[in-house]
Parts: sequence; structure tokens; C-alpha cells
Amino acid sequence: IAHYTFDESTISGNTIFDQSSNGNDLTMTSADSVSGYMGEALDFTNNRVGTISSIDFGNVFSISTFFKVSPTAVAGYLFHSPLKFYVNYQPTLDRFEVYNYNGTEAKYLSYVLSDDTWIHVTVTFNLSKEVEIFVNGVSIGVVVFNNFPDLSAVDNLIGISSGVADFQVDNYRIFDRVLSVPEITALSKEGQIIPTDSLLTHYTFDDSSVSGTTLINQSTTNSLNNGTITGAVTGSGYIGESRYFDGTDDYVNVGVVSAHSSINMTLSMMINLSDTGAHYLYGDSSTTGSWGKFILRMISGLNNVQ
Repeated sequence: IAHYTFDESTISGNTIFDQSSNGNDLTMTSADSVSGYMGEALDFTNNRVGTISSIDFGNVFSISTFFKVSPTAVAGYLFHSPLKFYVNYQPTLDRFEVYNYNGTEAKYLSYVLSDDTWIHVTVTFNLSKEVEIFVNGVSIGVVVFNNFPDLSAVDNLIGISSGVADFQVDNYRIFDRVLSVPEITALSKEGQIIPTDSLLTHYTFDDSSVSGTTLINQSTTNSLNNGTITGAVTGSGYIGESRYFDGTDDYVNVGVVSAHSSINMTLSMMINLSDTGAHYLYGDSSTTGSWGKFILRMISGLNNVQ
């Protein structure tokens, strides 16, 4: 429902224009762009605050942003509803703090943040009065409150109007729902460059990339090496769909990849081991269904890679 990139092209005076097309512009006491995680970011130094006055926050929402805090700062206030609620990071105490004025409940989640290092932070709020914080796509914990304040029809802030807050934010988003883990992961990887140079094969395993038993290679630099699926039924994946290999006779034959004769090679994949035993991730075969010169497998019962 709101997206602030903080790029100079989205700032006019003290107004930060909402890039979500919902018109929820952010009003700053002053707005100075600095070099950010992507493009420009906004520096919240000392008493600088941004006021979000056009959004009626319910008790279910998510905040996603890239965040960097000075080691000398008292706190970095990611979200602040005056006299009601706030979420901040205390660099001197190595922890996130979630404070509910309604009942004076204070909850803490420990996290050691390297000085002046960009991280991605997502904070989710749900109807069970739970607040969960994710750093770089990974949950660092959940805190539960006895009650939850009404954050609607009030001016909510980024930053704080008093104290020594010295931090920067970039690509700040507000959602009116709890984000899923895959969504949070995808947001945390925003701006990262996935290498495509010398990418020989890319199999997403999404249903849209499968035609019958043919797994279509999504690499833009190699039109060959479509795979042939034997078994391996479709299922819900980490992102989109995946394929389930039963560990007995399911496999994908991608044919001869000529460049694999080079000793320099990188494999990258998301995997989910559903049971114990040997899980064959890659291998060459002298004949169909048998292994040849090289295999890569995980032995989940032994917790090792061979």
C-alpha cells in the first residue's frame, strides 16, 4: 500500500512520493538523499522523521526495508506510532526492540549487526498479536503481546522526533497483510545480481517451463539442454513450483552439456530434504539410470555432502 524508494527523482521538497500508485506520500521534516543500497536512500539523523498520515494501519500489516544504522546511534526507529507502538534497533545493545505503550510491554530480539552495513529487515504484525522480525530473509524470532494498540487514524512515523537516531533506510514498503516467507526472501534479495554470463542451464521447475516430460532450459545464453523428466511430480516450491524426486527412480536427463568438460563449474539450487538417505543432486551417467564418473549427493542421515 506504500513504497518509498527515496531516490532523488521521487522527492520534491520535503515530500517523498509513494511509488505504489496508492498516493500515500511521506512527509519529511527535511529530506536529504544519500548513497543507498540501491540508488539513493534517506538519512534519518537526530530528529528527522517521516510522517505517514494517509494510511490507517490495522493490526495486520508488514514493513519491509533495507536498513543501516550508525554504531553511535541510540536507536534506529523503523516504525513509530507516538505513545502507542514502536520497532527500533539498539546498536549498543545488539537487539531489536518492540515496545507497546498500551500495557507498557517491551519485547527484545537479539541480533548483532555489523557497523554501517546494509541489511534487509521485514516486520510482520498479525491478529494473534504476534510481531515477527526477519533479517536478510531469515526469521530471528517472534514476540507476542497481551494486547495491541489501535494504530489507525493516527500519524505514524519513520524515525523519532527526539533522541539521537542515526540510521538510513532504502526501499521502504508497507503491506496491509502478513507477507509469506518466500515473499520476504524475494524482497531481501532485491538488487542482488544473479549472474547470467556463462549460464549454461537454468531450470525453474515451474509448471510453465514444463511441456509434457520436457523441462525447458530458461538460460538465455544456451538454447540447448532441455531436460527429460522421468517421474518427479510437480509440487509447491520455494518460489513457484518444484519437482519431487522419490529417491528411487526419478530423475531429469539434461543431455550432454559440452562446457561441463571444463574443470571450472558452479552449481546453484534450492533443495528440501524430506527424509533420510542419499539425495543425488547432480551426476553424469555412463548408461541411463546408472552413475558414471562424477556425482554430487547429500546424505541427510549423516548430515554431510559427498
